Amino acid sequence: MSFSISLSGLNAASSDLSVTSNNIANVGTTGFKGSRAEFADIFAASSLGSTSKAIGDGVVLSNVSQQFTQGNLEFTENTLDLAITGEGFYVMREQGTNDLIYTRAGAFNVNQNGIIANSASQVLQVFPVDVNGIVTTTSLSGTIPLQVPNTVGTPQGTTQVDINLSFPSDLPAALSTAALDAEFDAAYGGGDATGHAISTVAPNPNNYHTSTSATVFDSQGNSHILTMYFVMNNDLNNTWEARATMDGYPMPNSIGPGVPTPDIAEEYTGTTALPAFPIDYTAPNTLAFDIAVDGGAVQSITLNGGPYANSAALDPVISGLIAGATVDTTSGSLVITSDTPGAASDIVISNVVASGAAVDIVTGTTTVAGAAATNPLFTPAWAAALDFDGAGVLQIATSTNGGNIQFAPFDPQNGANPIGSPNATFNIDFTNQGNTITQEAQGSFSVQSLSQDGFATGRLSGLEIDDEGLVRASFTNGQTTALGKIALARFDNPQGLNQIGNTSWVETVSSGQAVSGEAGTGNFGLIQAGALETSNVDLTAQLVKLITAQRNFQANSKAIETANTITQTIINIR
Repeated sequence: MSFSISLSGLNAASSDLSVTSNNIANVGTTGFKGSRAEFADIFAASSLGSTSKAIGDGVVLSNVSQQFTQGNLEFTENTLDLAITGEGFYVMREQGTNDLIYTRAGAFNVNQNGIIANSASQVLQVFPVDVNGIVTTTSLSGTIPLQVPNTVGTPQGTTQVDINLSFPSDLPAALSTAALDAEFDAAYGGGDATGHAISTVAPNPNNYHTSTSATVFDSQGNSHILTMYFVMNNDLNNTWEARATMDGYPMPNSIGPGVPTPDIAEEYTGTTALPAFPIDYTAPNTLAFDIAVDGGAVQSITLNGGPYANSAALDPVISGLIAGATVDTTSGSLVITSDTPGAASDIVISNVVASGAAVDIVTGTTTVAGAAATNPLFTPAWAAALDFDGAGVLQIATSTNGGNIQFAPFDPQNGANPIGSPNATFNIDFTNQGNTITQEAQGSFSVQSLSQDGFATGRLSGLEIDDEGLVRASFTNGQTTALGKIALARFDNPQGLNQIGNTSWVETVSSGQAVSGEAGTGNFGLIQAGALETSNVDLTAQLVKLITAQRNFQANSKAIETANTITQTIINIR
């Protein structure tokens, strides 16, 4: 009997040595949880026997218990190295299966498919989130792989610029906006079919007091330069006017239908030549004259005595001489006007006879110079006032649109949507920074703050993981996108988990079902990015246990040796 008792002791000591050796071997394994050998005595007695005189039958290994205490943190420079401080396990999934695996080892990397996984190709699971990073489900069945974006960040066109300014109030003199608006009108030129200005403008610095610029973006992420010009046009009422250009093209506050103007280069007014003669086609008044245009054939005209009894009858003849011309005699003078663009016309009026009497007129060539006719598509409006009170504070009530100046959306003409869309206007808000735009008696013009809501195309620059496990992709345009929130799981009895190697466990009946949740909520710990949880094995304690197990083994060996000596003594009795 003593041989079997001592043999059980040897086996127990050997198991203790094996458990301790395994702990020592994994002292450098990330996320490893040390184990301890637990033993129970063997005590054999019948149901009717007396235990007071029974002798034990040795020892047996009853359990190898895992110790889920917190390991120390080892900080690294890898964002995808993650450590849990507190309770919880990472939820992993074997690729191609629905089997869930749990681990504390947070050494992750990006695999060939752009998915976050560990070295065993087990995929890290996250809870799906909305655009604000709010988890939409915490069910383990609803977890998804953490996928790193393989596309560029989506650009966003600017719809609004928020600006906070300080204006000087000690300017030498107020300026009229007329000269600046004339420059803007000339560059706008009636606009094209989209309302875009025809040409750029570089305003004369003498026509405004100060200016500033900002970079804005179209829907394709292309940058554009917004320039704002400011004119103090009423020093009595402390009023400034704002004008804006985009890439040098004037931006109207609004655009209306175009108003055609006649071709004044082809306009002849006979007021001087025919003084005070009533041209009313009423008998017995008559008027006869010869007209020639640009050296062409002479046309003899007789009013109220020939075929031309009214202006409408005369129009086709004059139109034949000058393209698109019409006649107006209602003012008491002969007015010939054409709205067709063209060069100046040389008009010769001669042989004027009024009611049978010759009229003294200087015959010869009359050239009327001026601009060509225009037929603009749009008429722009430029007014944008910023009104200050006597204390230099912006007055919302009397400033244009309350200080939030609206401009017509700007078509960049590169295939992108108009800057300002989908809104009806492109806004420059001088109040959204707290209505602190001021006018100061001393100091120069300054921009206190400036922001805009657009951004360019961005490329992935990195991942950010906060202590609650929210993973965001960062892009070079300064934008971030929430990708998911790292899923954690805990168990009522983590020692009941079944260890499967690679510092991983699977759920068992003994462990209870996994309870899922977010880091930092309930009993779940926090997540530290750029760190790894080291093994929780205390090497010093394990070395002491190694010595203890060795002595236990030697002691049981000595017991066997002693039992053998006793047995030999009995055998040698004669």
